[in-house]
Formats: sequence, structure tokens, C-alpha cells
Amino acid sequence: MKRLGKAPVKAKAESAKKTNGPRNYLEIVVDREEAIRKKIERVEGRILGFKVNKLEVGEITDVWVPYCLLKYDYHISKTSNFIKGGHRTGTVYIIYDLNEEHCFQYDQVETGELPIVKSSIPLKENQKVLKYKKTEKELDAEVRDFIQMKIMLKTFGHSAELTLKEQTVFYRPAAEIEIFFKGRNRNLRYAYLDEYAVTNEHILGMKYRLKN
Repeated sequence: MKRLGKAPVKAKAESAKKTNGPRNYLEIVVDREEAIRKKIERVEGRILGFKVNKLEVGEITDVWVPYCLLKYDYHISKTSNFIKGGHRTGTVYIIYDLNEEHCFQYDQVETGELPIVKSSIPLKENQKVLKYKKTEKELDAEVRDFIQMKIMLKTFGHSAELTLKEQTVFYRPAAEIEIFFKGRNRNLRYAYLDEYAVTNEHILGMKYRLKN
């Protein structure tokens, strides 16, 4: 589930007329109203049936949120007590949220390939496609640091040689919910409508298979 943390800055959006071009996207499979209700309940939080956070819901906008799938081959040649034979090679997949600018590992073996539709986003009236600021170079540099610190060093105790094999930007359908805490602090939360929102909003596959 999406963690409650620092409020994301609302991304700029393009109108439907300007963005009905070739894009990669995930299909809508979740009921919009149900997704919004569940998202608001998670943000409110409950203990013994009582709401933890008092909030007000403002504008709700249908959006397409930019993400990126990155694939890296890795090779570790340094000797390590954790690596039999002194080296290790493999592949790691990363999902990067280009809107809120954070990333996490994607376990493609357990979760399967992302069902990305490689055609125009089926934009409807009043839907928006969110823009992002990261360049390919900036994205690659940030993800490399994440892989080294959070995956390679944690798993093997060593950094690795990384080779970028794939970098695919795609869009997730969502309802962007404007939320005010105590009537003042404005936050944006996203109720995702693709199939990964059914079980985990972050498309997580966090089990490290690198040793197996």
C-alpha cells in the first residue's frame, strides 16, 4: 500500500487533445468508485473502528500516472563470503514512479511481465496525462544508486557492474484525490485502477531472488 509520507507535488497535466498519441499503458480493470473509497479509508486509517486521521476530500480527477520499467544486467566479480565461486551474474527489474519520484524492485519471476499495452492511451473527456521532469540520464543515475545500495550491497555485500538493458515509460490509470488534513494541509493521493492495484498499489515484488 502507498505509505503516508511527504505530500507529493502535483504534476502538470496535458489535455486529452494534445496527448492522444502512442503511449504504453496498463488497462483499467478496477471499479473507480470502489478504488476511491478504499484509498480514502486507507488514508484515514482506523484503530478499533475509529478513524485515525480527520480529513476532507476535495477535487477528484481521472489521470494517467507516468511510471518506468527498467531492466539491468548485473555482474559481481569481487570475492565474497556470500558468493560461491567469487562472482555472480543476473538481471534485476526496477519500477520507478515518475510522478512521486521513487523506485522499488519488481520481481518479474514471481509477478510476471507487466501487461503493458503498446498503443495510444484510451483517453476520455476530462482525463489528464501527468507529465514528469526526470531525464533518461537522471533516471538511470538514480536507479543505479538504488540498486547498488538497496539490492547489491544488501544481498551480496558488494557493488556490481550494471548494464541497462531496457527503459520503458508507461502509464497507470488512477483517480487523483485531493485531500486536506485538518482543513489546511493539502495532499494528493492516487487510487490506481489497473490490475496491480487489486493486491498492491505499488506493483511490488519485493522478494529478492538474486541468491536463488
